[in-house]
Amino acid sequence: WLEALEALDNEVDYSIYDKDGDGVLKPTELGIVIVSASDHEHGVVRNVERCSNAAQGKYVVLDGVRLTRATQWTTQDASSMSTLTHELAHLLLNLNDMDNYKDVEGQPRTHSPTDPRHYSLMSENWVGTPHIDAMNKLALGWVPPVVVDKSRWLQVTDVKDSATVYVLPRLGSQGKEYFLLENRQPGRVDDPLFDEGLPDEGLAVWHIIDPDGSNASVDLATPPMCSADNRWLVDVDDDGVESPKNNVRRGV
Repeated sequence: WLEALEALDNEVDYSIYDKDGDGVLKPTELGIVIVSASDHEHGVVRNVERCSNAAQGKYVVLDGVRLTRATQWTTQDASSMSTLTHELAHLLLNLNDMDNYKDVEGQPRTHSPTDPRHYSLMSENWVGTPHIDAMNKLALGWVPPVVVDKSRWLQVTDVKDSATVYVLPRLGSQGKEYFLLENRQPGRVDDPLFDEGLPDEGLAVWHIIDPDGSNASVDLATPPMCSADNRWLVDVDDDGVESPKNNVRRGV
């Protein structure tokens, strides 16, 4: 990592990207991706730091600015950018992983009901090109919420053609619990609007709970994996049916 960044310093002046002039180069100012060939598809976001005992000190300063985070992407096929897209969502949007599973040697992998799997870029994105899920789109301010608090007919458009997420509040929860609706339809091969490879289609229902809320399907004693927006995903079903009441809190 460090060797690559230092070699690039001969061609790039990192300081010109420090837009706020604070001497710290943040991913929102410059997204750094280090690509290497490998027969194993993998991505990771790391802090740009030296070993703690390095003579030059822990932080990496080039052109007078401190580099903070970068993404490394190893791939055999650079034309397939699903993994890179996932890692850039970590780096640039500060989104967390949403996959939630358990591996036991000699047994099939088991997934928690809170794992959106193929329906979110932040989970099992390597089998297709899923959109960012409705909750994260709202948190990012990418789509306007439409609150549905009484009976009415809705025409929910495919997310590839829509910029709306419908919010169904659970009455009496004081905004701490709600459902999100979106229409997910599989995209065609190499669809520029994504969602290629979805295993199913139809109305996706996301059940969201605020940290201070309570619900029978949440183990309130389970320590959360917290994130900036501090919401927890409880369950997600593409058929509108709630998952069994053994869900685990999951930070997103």
